[in-house]
Amino acid sequence: MVLRVFCGTWNVNGKKPSVRLEPWLFPDGMEAQPPDIFIIGIQEAQALTAMTAVVTDPAKGKAWNEAIRKLLKPDYYMVCFRQLVGIALLICAHRDVQVDDLLEADAGTGFLNVVGNKGGVAARFAVKGISISCVSSHLAAHEENISKRNQNFQDILKRATFVEPTFVEDLGNPVRDIHILDHDVVFWLGDMNYRINLPVREVMQLIEQEDWSTLARYDQLKTEMNASRVAPGFEEGSLNFAPTYKYNSDTNSYRVDEEGGIKRTPSWTDRILWRSRLGVKLLAYRRHEVFSSDHRPVSALFDIPTEMGDRGMLDDQTNPLRSVARRRSLRDDLGDWVHGQRAFDDLSLLSNEHSTEYNTISFTSQTLVLPMLTYGKRVQANLVGTHTARNATVVSIDPKAIPSWCTVYINGRIPPTTIIPAQPIDMVVTGMVTKRDGAAEKLTLQGEPLFADFLLMVEGAKSGPIRVRGTYQKSCFGISLENLLWYWGPLRYKPVPSSVPQVLPKEVWLLGNSLVGSAQPFPLYSDTRGEFSGVRDQIDKGEEVHPRDHVAAALCLLAFLRELPEPALSRGDAESFSEEEAKMGSQNAAATVLNAMPSSKRNLVVYVGGLLDYLPKGTDHQAVLAALAAALLQDSKDAALVRFQERQLQAWKTWAKARLDLEDLVSHEYERRSGYRLGSQLSPRRMFLQTLESQPQRANNPTRIAN
Repeated sequence: MVLRVFCGTWNVNGKKPSVRLEPWLFPDGMEAQPPDIFIIGIQEAQALTAMTAVVTDPAKGKAWNEAIRKLLKPDYYMVCFRQLVGIALLICAHRDVQVDDLLEADAGTGFLNVVGNKGGVAARFAVKGISISCVSSHLAAHEENISKRNQNFQDILKRATFVEPTFVEDLGNPVRDIHILDHDVVFWLGDMNYRINLPVREVMQLIEQEDWSTLARYDQLKTEMNASRVAPGFEEGSLNFAPTYKYNSDTNSYRVDEEGGIKRTPSWTDRILWRSRLGVKLLAYRRHEVFSSDHRPVSALFDIPTEMGDRGMLDDQTNPLRSVARRRSLRDDLGDWVHGQRAFDDLSLLSNEHSTEYNTISFTSQTLVLPMLTYGKRVQANLVGTHTARNATVVSIDPKAIPSWCTVYINGRIPPTTIIPAQPIDMVVTGMVTKRDGAAEKLTLQGEPLFADFLLMVEGAKSGPIRVRGTYQKSCFGISLENLLWYWGPLRYKPVPSSVPQVLPKEVWLLGNSLVGSAQPFPLYSDTRGEFSGVRDQIDKGEEVHPRDHVAAALCLLAFLRELPEPALSRGDAESFSEEEAKMGSQNAAATVLNAMPSSKRNLVVYVGGLLDYLPKGTDHQAVLAALAAALLQDSKDAALVRFQERQLQAWKTWAKARLDLEDLVSHEYERRSGYRLGSQLSPRRMFLQTLESQPQRANNPTRIAN
């Protein structure tokens, strides 16, 4: 069995998707077996001039996203779309293919080596037990900038890392960054801008002769890869097509200058590379005659083997996707079993007295009970089984039966999995509740039970139902601001919505008051995981957070902002602020952008900006500002964007301090509904910095606090 992947890249030269894209996305020869995954890179989705070379215009990327998805529907669904200025990455999967563990990242390498007019957008995911990462890139232009292009490539590898939330506890192991190369397969596509080191006339003669092999010997990228100066370990197909750049738009002729000569040496700027440990097979590598841009689109079609026998077990140290499933206590020598090097010696566990047999598979039990799940913490449980088949057997699970918080592994792999005779079946189920697919919100506010029922499907038969059961500890994490504001009482205890919303979530007040009340500076670096969990429990129970816990409170506040289902601040807010600031100054621009926001987000960003004025002495305000901006954006990698938001927060803080006065509404309504008494010594202008004092009888009686 194979996973078929289509990769396509096109520098669209700032043009709208006004031409037919079928010749590129559905070339001849793909009808017999359509791709399972489409990975599509777009460069120059917006024109790179003046401000449009610095600030992302989401409308430009959206137009290409919608045009491509329209062609792929209804057979494919969108896995992700991410845009950095003119660079975009779109991933779509066939409706029968389940994609897990999605993470995204980007890195700008343009102006000042941070702006996104050049750089890369990356994503990583898992499908059929295979971890895949991919990059859409646009590297430095001009023929002489070879070393700069090489450096761009290295910078993207270094800075476009995939980061899980810092508070997630993964079986007691520290969370680490996942790098682009830490995957079974890596696809790198884009306008890499490498040129051909020959005089223009010679290049044109070789193009007329269609002598691609001679031309390729002078290709800069091939030369740099052969010398190991860029893309180590990557491969590329043969360049058996004409250079893809630079054309007159809407024509098949290379662009000439005013004197009649070639303006740019025709080159293969648009490329698709791959790197793999699985024996990936390249089926096709070609350009396509789609006219509108000064580039031609390029595509590559790949088959990735998915059978265990074709690719073997991979080293967990370089495969973060499977490391969780491999760290289980039942057997330390599972690797020996997988390769059939040792007989299973615990058949007594599988006697008829203790197990029920369904066709060819038996398990010690049909029910798995997970340990208590808390937000962002991975837990696991496992069942041991065996099968009676005399031949190698493929075991699979209907992916639609597995909820987003649950992952199932059979012998260390996400099904479908091949098991061999006499090999035990070790099924590990991991659970982790996050904001993904609204799981945390449904479990906390709607009271949905935590369960999953599925069948193991064996070639020619099905097992009995496997039941997964668990309990989720309700939390404010992963819940949208709009919903959170309606719950005045603690969420841990049967949350009931009110008829009147809060101005700001009480959980944010409790954390902010701990920071303001502490004599210690705002902490920026810490790994205090135990204290973090304790503080999260306190705010979920509606309890005051003591100032001595300010370190954990700071970590908890940053994590809370990062785990909102939607960022409190968006790229669009940064762009609006930038445009208005040039016209009317920072404070007026802040007011304009704030007034356009929903009140739930507006109050949150005003509060967060206002915290800076009341933090203790010794606090590095600029560093705190950057940390808060990155958390509100849920993007710590785009340095240019974070700096925009730092200026916004600074302007909002000044504007709010001078004009905002909501203290009467907040104190009266909150005291009446929550049972808390607000400190009266603070001035009305500090409405969002009130110190909440819990009355002892209220804290010990949660039902009285709830509305």
